[in-house]
This record gives sequence, structure tokens and C-alpha cells, in this order.
Amino acid sequence: MTQDATGPAFRPIHNDRVRFYLDHFKIIEEWAAIRGEANEELHNLFLNQVDTLAQEVLARGHKDIDVRADEETNPRKPRIVMSKHGWQNAAGQAPAAIVIEWHNPSINRHGEFTMYVGVRVGDRGVRDERVADRLSGLAPQLRRTLGQPWEAESESFPVWRWILQDGDTLDEGSLLAEARAAAWKCWDVCSGVIDEVV
Repeated sequence: MTQDATGPAFRPIHNDRVRFYLDHFKIIEEWAAIRGEANEELHNLFLNQVDTLAQEVLARGHKDIDVRADEETNPRKPRIVMSKHGWQNAAGQAPAAIVIEWHNPSINRHGEFTMYVGVRVGDRGVRDERVADRLSGLAPQLRRTLGQPWEAESESFPVWRWILQDGDTLDEGSLLAEARAAAWKCWDVCSGVIDEVV
């Protein structure tokens, strides 16, 4: 076997994505390290929407709507809950409510943001099945009334929709305004039905 004194030929990396990362890896990693701080800021901002929604409740002249944050039921999916006092049991829990819910962390390691709004009927094992079944049966008509972009039923949400970022940037003010508007639209269409069901 004959060996070349110069050794094997150098083959540079030609994958454009890998090349970009290698050319900029220090700044990319520096920016990626901020994700946790950004998620904490977003989470706190989202929770503070309780105050904004409470002000909107008063501005709309409602006296029987309770707005509260719920981080305890599922810390990975915190939510703002809007319900009528008459829907709540002695522990202050409602078998159905209008919610703004997001994943915690809001931006995952893949750079995906998750927030949605809808009628929530509780988690499996603790939900009032009578209320959940009744709302499930009414969900197709409610979604037709709400129109696009309200989605097909999911396990905990007979009626819901995504709150999506526009483009590659995350404008938290616009997202929250859209979430609140969607919550009020859902309230206007669904709260009377929830009144009848609970």
C-alpha cells in the first residue's frame, strides 16, 4: 500500500445550513441562551392579561364574570379563565369556561410558539362529563357561528382556535390583542350556551 505524504484530501463542509451555523455559532448560541429569559417575560406578560381582561369586563358592563389566572392545574399549560360566578362550584371551579391557554415555555427549543383560545371543559378524570358531552354535541353549531379559524373539537376543547404569530417575529402585543378579541368573541357566542348546560 502506497501512502501519500500529504494525507487525505481536505473536504470542506458544503451544507449551507451547517456552514451558516459554524460561521456564526458563537452569536447563535448567545442568542439561544436568552430563550429562557424571553419565555419567563412572555409568561409573566400573559398572566398579567388577567388585569386587562378584568378591565374589559368592567368596560362591557358585566358584573358576574370572574377572570383569574390558573397556573396550578397544569403548570405546563397555564391559562386565563373567564367564567360566570354561577358556573362555579364551592371551590371556585367551573365545569366549562372560556380560556386563553399557552404552553410553558411559550417558545420551545424548536422555536415554535403555542397559544390558543376556546371553551375548556376540564382535564380528563376531573371534568364534568355531562357538561362536556352536552357542549361536545353543540360544538359544531358553535364553530359554524364563530366561523374561521375555529378548529375541530379536541379532548378538552369542544370549541377552540390557535393564536398564531404573523411571520418570523413574535409581536406579543398583537398576539395578546388577538387572544383577548378571540376570547370575547367566544364568550359572546358560547357563554349563553354554557349558562344552559351548567
